Amino acid sequence: PMPTQVLADACLVVHALGQTSCHEFISTFCADHLEPYTQLFDPNNASSSSQIPASSSKPSFKMKHPSDLSSSIHGSTQTNINAVSASAPNNSNTAASNPNPASLDQVERRYSWYRRTLRDLDDKFNSVFPINWNLHYAITRA
Repeated sequence: PMPTQVLADACLVVHALGQTSCHEFISTFCADHLEPYTQLFDPNNASSSSQIPASSSKPSFKMKHPSDLSSSIHGSTQTNINAVSASAPNNSNTAASNPNPASLDQVERRYSWYRRTLRDLDDKFNSVFPINWNLHYAITRA
């Protein structure tokens, strides 16, 4: 992965290119990081409650966190999506009783996923994005 200073400098270049470039970059970044949410919780997605494919053929802005790197060194790589699925509560009143991921039964699980994602983004991209981009707000609105 790229060092955070290189990513921060790249964000400043995007910022210098103008508002249109900033909005396009932020939209792409948000869509990339919210794709697992769509796969897990979209009622129109036929495989939302099944296992999610770990690989994608499109470019990605995701970067590995140092803790992710240490687990891949030991040969136990696992995608964030699978970790989310595995860490979801296994109560009989939640996913088992209502397989529809858009149901009210899933609100707590969806919110937990969202909070966890924001924390992960803070950890991975702490000093990368300019503050005035307001990335948390952009992800919430996406």
